[in-house]
Amino acid sequence: MKKIAFILFITLLNMLASAHARETKASEIIDSIKPFEICAPASRHAQQTLEYVTQQLNYQGEAITLCRSTSLPTLAAWSKLLRLEQHPYVNWKKQPITKPYISYNPIHLEQLEQTHGKQIVYALLARQVGHHIKEHTDYQTPLAGLDPAPAHTAIADYFAGFILAKQGLTSAQLAAAQQLIFNLSEYPEVTILKQRQKILLQGWKRGGGATTILTDIKITQQW
Repeated sequence: MKKIAFILFITLLNMLASAHARETKASEIIDSIKPFEICAPASRHAQQTLEYVTQQLNYQGEAITLCRSTSLPTLAAWSKLLRLEQHPYVNWKKQPITKPYISYNPIHLEQLEQTHGKQIVYALLARQVGHHIKEHTDYQTPLAGLDPAPAHTAIADYFAGFILAKQGLTSAQLAAAQQLIFNLSEYPEVTILKQRQKILLQGWKRGGGATTILTDIKITQQW
């Protein structure tokens, strides 16, 4: 019995040593802020829109900084690594301290709002807030708005569906809205469209939307 306990103890020590060896050092961190080192202040209208969306989603995280960017196609959620701090329970471990950001293209969003209404802007912005809620913007991952994992793309649709339901849209209006959301937000993933529709409807129902069935999406090829 003592021999088994000793072996388990040695195994545990090896695991801890291995974890320590793999620990990310400050010099090895690739900061996802690089494409957006300059944060142009958001307009008052944009700030109010974000405040409305976060209230509707009951966002409880750290305040999100909104940045204007004419180089983005629509929006991008990302986190800035501020520093590494000592872990409170493990003396050799460092923990990242980050701050959430959303960069948006003011020209594109203004055109969307004028053409399709503010509900579409709410939905697209809600998806980016959703990335932060679901921690898709961890400093070690790609930018959620530029190179999202397909699963992350689908999960973010929940928040779009939720906020669209809160706007009192009809089922027909939701069907029209999904066409814009899936073609305009990030990059359409044809292989997971059914999954995205399913999750969009989950958010829609959670937000109080009526039970409905969505038609197939027609992806618009932009290039």
